Amino acid sequence: MPELARTEGKVFRMAAPRLFLFLVGVGVPLFFGMVFLKNNGRFNGQLFLLGLAFLVPVSVIISALVSLAFPVRLTREGIHAQNAWGLPSFVRWGDIESARPFTFINLRWLRISSSADREVTWLALFQSPDAEFRVEVERLAPPDCPLLEYVK
Repeated sequence: MPELARTEGKVFRMAAPRLFLFLVGVGVPLFFGMVFLKNNGRFNGQLFLLGLAFLVPVSVIISALVSLAFPVRLTREGIHAQNAWGLPSFVRWGDIESARPFTFINLRWLRISSSADREVTWLALFQSPDAEFRVEVERLAPPDCPLLEYVK
């Protein structure tokens, strides 16, 4: 990573409650369907409650780990986030060629394309605290930056 990319900046983390809602919202119907199919179309309430007892704490742990493992740092030079593989990625404000929104159930992302190296950086728009994240992006991004229209 270039020396410029290691400058100080404001760090934001994904909102863990939104990740939790996503995991539970996807996990409960999937688990319910698996229990239903495994019991030949009959509902087994005891097995379903046992699964919920494990699903909720596991969802809390996973959402906290994901929130901690994938921070976003906004600096005067650009955005430190992740690529599609979860690896660290840096894009300068001036190199942002385009920003395309992507929504998966309740999670909103921006797919940011860089004109310098054609690398794609994924920026989660469900940061915590959300209002502070938006103010910081508006403060640091140049007026012609394509991602400004999605952050407001």
